[in-house]
Amino acid sequence: MEKFGREHFKETTDAIETAERSLQENTEITSELKKKLAELLITKETVSKGEIIALAERIEKEVGKREKSDVSLQKAQKRYDIFFEEMRDHAIVEDKLRDILKEAIKKEDYEGIIEIAERLKRHDTLKKDPEKFDMQGTQELYEKFASQFKYIGGFVEGKALAQLDNDRYAFIDHNDKIVSKEYKRARSYSEGKAPVQLDNDRRVFIDHNDKIVSKEYKWASSYSEDKAPVQLDNNRWVFIDHNDKIVSKEYEWANSYSESKALAQLDNNRYVFIDHDDKIVSKEYKDASSYSEGKALVQLDNNRYVFIDHDDKIVSKEYKDASSYSEGKALVQLDNDRLVFIDHDDKIVSKEYKGANPYSEGKALAQLDNNRYAFIDHDDKIVSKEYKWASSYSEDKAPVQLDNDRHAFIDHDGKIINFKK
Repeated sequence: MEKFGREHFKETTDAIETAERSLQENTEITSELKKKLAELLITKETVSKGEIIALAERIEKEVGKREKSDVSLQKAQKRYDIFFEEMRDHAIVEDKLRDILKEAIKKEDYEGIIEIAERLKRHDTLKKDPEKFDMQGTQELYEKFASQFKYIGGFVEGKALAQLDNDRYAFIDHNDKIVSKEYKRARSYSEGKAPVQLDNDRRVFIDHNDKIVSKEYKWASSYSEDKAPVQLDNNRWVFIDHNDKIVSKEYEWANSYSESKALAQLDNNRYVFIDHDDKIVSKEYKDASSYSEGKALVQLDNNRYVFIDHDDKIVSKEYKDASSYSEGKALVQLDNDRLVFIDHDDKIVSKEYKGANPYSEGKALAQLDNNRYAFIDHDDKIVSKEYKWASSYSEDKAPVQLDNDRHAFIDHDGKIINFKK
C-alpha cells in the first residue's frame, strides 16, 4: 500500500490546497482591482485613458489566472477522488481474497490455499512504510470502519483523519474513537502537529492532545523538516518553527521544504530556492518545482525546462517540457513533441513515445504510435499486451480498457485479476 502512504496522500492534498489557495488569492486580487477601478471613476473628475486601460489589463490578467486556478482545482480534486476510490478498491480486494482463502482452508484445497496466500502476499507487498505511517493499523481500520465515514485517511502518528456525515473532519484512533474536535477541514499529522481549519476559516496547528499550539493564519501547510509555510493576513508567506516563531522573510508564496531547500516566490514573481537559514541559494527562475532525487525542475526565461542540482548548476539539456524524477528517471518532451525518459546523467534511455506517464512500481505507461497503450520496464522493454486505454500501476494493479471496451485490473504479470469465487 505504498501508494496509499503519507507521501501519496500528501501529494494529492497538496495539489488541492495549492489550487484552492491560488483561486482564493486571484479572487481577492480581482475584487480589489475592480474596487479600485470603480473608485477611480467616481472620485476623479478627469480619468486618463491610460489609467483605465492599465487597471482593465490587470483585471483581465487576474481573471485569466483565476480561470486557470479553477481548472487546476478541478483536476486536483479528480486526482484526489481517484486516489480514495483506488484505496477503497484495495480494501475490497483484500476482503475478497481473505474470504476465498477461508473457503480454500475449509475444503482443504491446498493448491488454492497456496495460490491465494501468494496473491495476498503480493497484494500487501510494501517496499518501505512511509515515515510514521502505520500500515497494519490502516489496513485494520479499513476492514473494520471504512463504511462508517465518508472518507478515512491512513494512520499517521497514531491518528487517522476522517470525514463525518456532516462533512466535518475529526481525528480517530485505532479503536475508532474520535479524539479531536470537529473541524471545517484538516490535514494529517506531520512532525507532531496537524493543520486544521476553524469555523472562521482561519488555520491553526493542533498537537496530539487536540490543543491549539499556534496563532491563527490565513492559510497553513504541513510541517516538513521542522518548518511550516503559513500565510499572514497581509497575504504574504513566511516559515514558522515548532515554537510558532517566524524564522524567515516574507515571500509572495512559499512551498514546504524538500531535501533541505524550499521553493519561494519573490515580489517580482520569480522563483528561488532558500536554505534553512532563509538564504537564497539559487538563481531566479520563471517557474520551478521542489527537489526530487537530488534535482529540481526549473523553467528558464526562454520558457525551456532544465534540471538543476543542489549547487544550482544546470545538469541537463533544455527541454520543451519535463516532469520531476521518479524511480531514477524523468519524463521529458523533445522539440518534436515526442516523449522520452532520461536518467540522472541526462541520457535518453527509452524510445520516443506519443505519450507517457512517469514510472510507478517499476513500470511506466507509454502510448504507442498506433494510439494503443502498453507498459514498459526500466529497460524500456514492453512487458504487457497493448490496451485501448490504461493508467499507471498502484498497489500492484493497473486499470486497463480491453478491446471489447470493458475495463479490468491487471497484475504485474499482465493477468486480469478475477476476484470471483
